Amino acid sequence: MRQKEKPLERANTRAACKGSVHRGGVGPLSTNNFTKDSGEKQELFVWKYLGYGAETATTARDLAAMIGVSDPRVITRQIEKERLRGHPVCASQNGYFLPADATELDRYLRAFQRRRAQTAQTEKALRLALDTMTAQQRIENGGATDGTQTNVR
Repeated sequence: MRQKEKPLERANTRAACKGSVHRGGVGPLSTNNFTKDSGEKQELFVWKYLGYGAETATTARDLAAMIGVSDPRVITRQIEKERLRGHPVCASQNGYFLPADATELDRYLRAFQRRRAQTAQTEKALRLALDTMTAQQRIENGGATDGTQTNVR
């Protein structure tokens, strides 16, 4: 029987990330300047508010309330920045969380890859629909695609 992997240490993650340049050359984490609704300026690291494991997931709305912002989209944008800086923030239908172990992060990555593949298939189908619509418009407009009629006799 396989033994459960040891949870990642928050302190180790913080030490590894503090002030360092992360994969992709995005830059130091100290560029997360943020202004709360109260006007107070602070450095924002959403990942510091997250628990380990999917069972600790916290919604963007709840995170916004904890941090002091009214718009949860601020949290969503910040999480994307933090992911690009190397923080392994996962998401579920229940909210955001840090992976408890490598297995949980791997599971999230596989789900992420499936969504990316589904999005690519949807894009391909929509592009085909656009091509069909454009071709139909050309036929209806006598060859023009800008909506103007061409003089066909």
